[in-house]
Amino acid sequence: MKNDSKLKIGAVSMKSLPGDPEENVKNTISWIKKAKEQEIELLLFPELNITGYWNSRELISAAEPIGGDSIKHLIDEIVKIGGIFVAVGLAEEYSNSIFNTHILIGTEGIIGYYRKTHSPFPENFTWGVGNHFPVFTIGGFKVGIAICYDNSFPEVYRCYATQGCDIILSPYAFGFTPFKTGVKNAEEKAIKDWKRSVSIDLQSAARANVVYSIACVGAGHIKDYRVEKGEQWSTRVSLDDLGPMEYFLSGGVLIFGPDGKLIAESPNDKIDEYLISTIITRKELNKVRSFVYNTLKDRRPEIYSHLVKRP
Repeated sequence: MKNDSKLKIGAVSMKSLPGDPEENVKNTISWIKKAKEQEIELLLFPELNITGYWNSRELISAAEPIGGDSIKHLIDEIVKIGGIFVAVGLAEEYSNSIFNTHILIGTEGIIGYYRKTHSPFPENFTWGVGNHFPVFTIGGFKVGIAICYDNSFPEVYRCYATQGCDIILSPYAFGFTPFKTGVKNAEEKAIKDWKRSVSIDLQSAARANVVYSIACVGAGHIKDYRVEKGEQWSTRVSLDDLGPMEYFLSGGVLIFGPDGKLIAESPNDKIDEYLISTIITRKELNKVRSFVYNTLKDRRPEIYSHLVKRP
C-alpha cells in the first residue's frame, strides 16, 4: 500500500423528514453537490437519512428495497456529478421485514451495504438486524460501517480492524425533547450530550483499533409526519403527554484520528445541517500503527475464547 495515499472524507448532519423519501433524496443530492465542490471524495450521511428515522413499524410504508427508486435516483445523480462516493441510510424492505441499512454508492452504482447489527430495546419490535461486517475499498482505504447503537459494542470495531479496516463510518440518530424538559440552552446541551456520548465510544475504539472514525447525526425538529399531512396513525405513538411523536435530532459531526484524537467537529451552539471534512492519509495511519504500543498488534486472541460466550 502506497504511503502517500490520501482521501478527503466528509460527513453532513442532514435533516430528514420521516416518511418523505422524495424530499430527503433532493436534500441528499444538494449536499452531494456541495461536497463535490469542496473536492470531498467520500461523504457520510446520517442514519436513515433517505427515509427518515422513526421508531415505529409505520415507517414500513416508506421502506424500499436496496435497489428501489430512491437509490436509483441517487445513482443517476452521482453518475452526473462524478468522482464521489456516498454512504446513505435507508429503511430497507426485505423479506417482509425492514432493516436499518446504510448503502455505499459510487458512479458504478451500489458498491455494497451494511445492515445495523445491534438493536436497543425500543427498536426490537420495528427492525430486523444484520449479521455481517462487510469491508469496502475506497481510494485505497478499507472502509467499514457501524450504525448508531452498534458503536457501543467494542467487538464491532474489532471485527472491522481484524479485517484490515482503515476507516469506520458511524451514522447516528439521537433524539431529545427540550420542549418537555424545559432545559435552558437546550440546543447546546443536546449537541454536547451527543458529542459526549459518542466520544466515549468512538475515541477509545479508534485508538484501540488504530482506525479513523467518522460520525454524524441528523439535525432538526421532527414531528409526526402523518399528522402534519392531516392523516392519523393506525396506532398512535406517544411520549407521555406529548401526543403524536415529536422530537429533535441533535445534529453534529465528529472525526477522530487513528490515535483517538479529535481531528474535526461541527459547532456546539446551534442545531443545523453542517458539512465537515478532513483529509486522511496512509502516512498518518502507518505512523500510528508503527508505534511501540499497539493494542491491535499486541492482542492475544488465543486466550479470548470466553468473549463468544454470553454472560
